[in-house]
Amino acid sequence: MANVPESAGPTTSYSDPIYDRLETLSQRVVRRLGFLIAALIVIVVVAVIVHSRMQESPAAASVYAFQKAGEERDTAKREAAYTSLASDEQITPFFRARAYIELTQAALAKPDAAAAKAAAAKAVDWAQKADDQDLELVAGLSQAATTLDAGDFPAAESAYLKLERKAGSKAQDRQIAAILGAAKAQEKQNKIDDAIAKLETVISRSDVGARQLIDLARQEYWRLKRQQAGPAPVAASAAPAAGAPVTAAPAPATTPESAAPAAAPAAAPVPTAAAPAAAPAAAPAPAATGTPEGK
Repeated sequence: MANVPESAGPTTSYSDPIYDRLETLSQRVVRRLGFLIAALIVIVVVAVIVHSRMQESPAAASVYAFQKAGEERDTAKREAAYTSLASDEQITPFFRARAYIELTQAALAKPDAAAAKAAAAKAVDWAQKADDQDLELVAGLSQAATTLDAGDFPAAESAYLKLERKAGSKAQDRQIAAILGAAKAQEKQNKIDDAIAKLETVISRSDVGARQLIDLARQEYWRLKRQQAGPAPVAASAAPAAGAPVTAAPAPATTPESAAPAAAPAAAPVPTAAAPAAAPAAAPAPAATGTPEGK
């Protein structure tokens, strides 16, 4: 019996062209099913190998370790994870700097000034090694915050102003954060006018990436404006109090007008001093006048 050649066309009597093509395609897929399964297995194996190699690379391992540390809900465990990450030599400088920044913020929240200062210094060092300008700005802001927290307000102001110039217009959010820090340092030095002028450069901005910082700058601006306007009436009312012992205190009660207080205190003592002198002299008068009437 002769071999029947494999049909390349439809095996049914259905005459629809589309159905005939689908049937032909299905026959080809069945004939190559083993090849397709083998190709799928190869793809899965390659994906697994690539995934394992990526996790073994320093960059991927650093990303994974940093994300895992940030997912810790317990504060102590999270700080321990960041500490371990920061001291791990297998982690890239970028993520070691970020870990030290997180440790700086945690120390400032406690507060622990010494730990915050040490962590901020290491964050700046690792950020420079990472050669990332934005990361250097963030680490610098953290270090300036530790200076402000330590009470060295002039040094903190200088550090924030330097970061503001360094950020420029390329890093708008970092620049506004530096302006906020500089204004706070100026306020701590009672340089309210300088702080208001510094914040005034921000409140009219509309940077898309820094809306929250701009809102905060507006709140601080108006708070300082109210603070600046508040002491003025107190100082004006304190001036008359200093001169009150000179008998000028009763004048506001008797002379509400604006021009009268100056004349009233000077004139008031004169009648009150003369009245007692006239009273004794007039005392004998009734007796003297009563005699002629009797006559």
